[in-house]
Amino acid sequence: MSNNYITRLLMISTLDLFSFYFAKPCKNISYDEYINAEYIILGHLTTSIFLDSILKNGIKAPEYTGNFSNKDMFIDIDKYYIYLAGHFDRVFSENAVKKFGGKEILILIRVKRNTLELDDLNGMYSKQGISLTSNEEIHNVLTQNLFSQCRTKESILPEQIIEVFDVNKIMNTKLFSEESFVSMEPLTFIDLKKNIDINLLKWINT
Repeated sequence: MSNNYITRLLMISTLDLFSFYFAKPCKNISYDEYINAEYIILGHLTTSIFLDSILKNGIKAPEYTGNFSNKDMFIDIDKYYIYLAGHFDRVFSENAVKKFGGKEILILIRVKRNTLELDDLNGMYSKQGISLTSNEEIHNVLTQNLFSQCRTKESILPEQIIEVFDVNKIMNTKLFSEESFVSMEPLTFIDLKKNIDINLLKWINT
């Protein structure tokens, strides 16, 4: 990754919206902050089986990879999307491991805000006439909803990957297991770096 690319990324408005706590969305993120951000930090939970390919080629929709962890749960159109989480929910990585093997990992990515749309599981939004690309609705889902899922058709480049974490290590940390149940606030990537040595949680591909 070139120094020029890193410098440019630092200049771009990026909003940290991912919470490491389960069902603890970033409620303090205002709509103005959201709409003025060019990039959003969200999570993608999957299996380590795909990690080498992801680090080399990025994250692509199942249409291109043929790998669909939750195929039995969704409809055919879902194969065109990459699914992203607003907070920690290991059901996605668990499903990936059950189907493909490996270990559960969480990939934090910097995704373009204007490529996001709502995850329309079972038509939960479209059946209500809700626009899947409505910025207001996406903001509400990511900051207020326990089902804080979004999706994008745009492939994730390797340069958009921020960190890769071992899900089991996250689960086993005192910070996660104790504070997540008493804290009223989310635990963002920025907060994580202030409170714990993230190197202890990073995935080491051995």
